[in-house]
Amino acid sequence: MKGHAAVGEWFGQVAQADQIQAFEPKEFLAGPDHVTVIGTEKTVALPGGKTFECEWVHVWWVKDGKITRFWGMLDSEAAGKARSG
Repeated sequence: MKGHAAVGEWFGQVAQADQIQAFEPKEFLAGPDHVTVIGTEKTVALPGGKTFECEWVHVWWVKDGKITRFWGMLDSEAAGKARSG
């Protein structure tokens, strides 16, 4: 995905799949061209309504003051269990 429209589309997909109850960045690690953020979240998986809590990691690459790349990871096992019957 690239561009402003793609970012908006991605957040729209997140809103359809998850109702985020808490989203808390805990630690910021800055490098010369990136910022890594470690945090936690509490989320209700839609449409089933099961809640999961997990840690996550986001890496944001920056060039000339603009985000050029994003990579994120969370506990997919916890999310998957909340989404399954």
